[in-house]
Amino acid sequence: MTEQRVQGALDQKLAASRARPGNSAPQVLRAAAGRGLRAGAGLQTRAVAVTAQACSLAELLELLPDHALMITTESETESIGLALFDQALMAALIEAQTTGRVTGGPQDPRRPTRVDAALCLGAFDAVLAEFDAGVAQGADAGWAAGHRSASVIDTPAALGLMLEEAPYRLLTARLTLAETDREGRVMLCLPAQAPRPAGRAGASEAGLAAAIAPAHVTLDAVLHRRRMTLSELRALVPGDIVTMPRAALDEVALVGADGASVATGRMGQARGCRAIRLSLPEDTPAPEPAAEPAPGAPAALTADPGASADGADAAAAADTPETPRPRRQSRRRRTEPE
Repeated sequence: MTEQRVQGALDQKLAASRARPGNSAPQVLRAAAGRGLRAGAGLQTRAVAVTAQACSLAELLELLPDHALMITTESETESIGLALFDQALMAALIEAQTTGRVTGGPQDPRRPTRVDAALCLGAFDAVLAEFDAGVAQGADAGWAAGHRSASVIDTPAALGLMLEEAPYRLLTARLTLAETDREGRVMLCLPAQAPRPAGRAGASEAGLAAAIAPAHVTLDAVLHRRRMTLSELRALVPGDIVTMPRAALDEVALVGADGASVATGRMGQARGCRAIRLSLPEDTPAPEPAAEPAPGAPAALTADPGASADGADAAAAADTPETPRPRRQSRRRRTEPE
């Protein structure tokens, strides 16, 4: 009974600390990690340190710990981020749920499995829910609102296909696990730019949306095109492998019924399904403008590709004698030897 009162007092203090307007995202994660891991898996932890840093997608992939359990997060505004437990924390969560205690011995490195992800998913959701509730009350309100677990990531290479090339904000919480000397890490990486709230559509936009909403459009995703002879095509059998360049994953084309490409994107996955993240229109380079005619050049000369735009050349062209008439040319052919 005494332990329950002490734990209840600690929870009240943490809740009051979380609701303070001055709390920043690292301070919120410090409290959210402990509360979420305890509520989601019954694991007792204590925060040692919490750090925050800005990074790009390439830098993030280099900072990922080996054999970490990773999931993507997604908000209502379709903002995608990353949450992970390193291997030490993942092992402690599994031990706490399967044996009821956390051992202090070393852990053998191994890749996470789907069973590991299923056992730790409740802890992920609890940590994200605590972080969401805390950050909404603090100085970073609106930056990380509404993020929940989306898809389990098997490898860092798959993560590179799902996240955008954009600035990110990475939060790392170091935790001591239960009553042992072991340490684990919770990492949360979200886009650095806060999502923009969706505005209300005007009357004209609403009318247009209502008019075109029932229309059906069929698009085909073309991953790669390859030319083959008829004999090569007829020789294909089930099980054969058709190779394609790796760059094809970043250059998927959406093609309409007329064969014209209407958009491009990158191959990835969302909620366990294959997906294509469309590229922004400004990512496509604009065509080079046509060269303007030189100032002062006559229109007739600039229209002829073989003519010069120089005034001296134009004057020389004006003094050129006319071509002989056909009658004189025929007489010259009779008198001059070939």
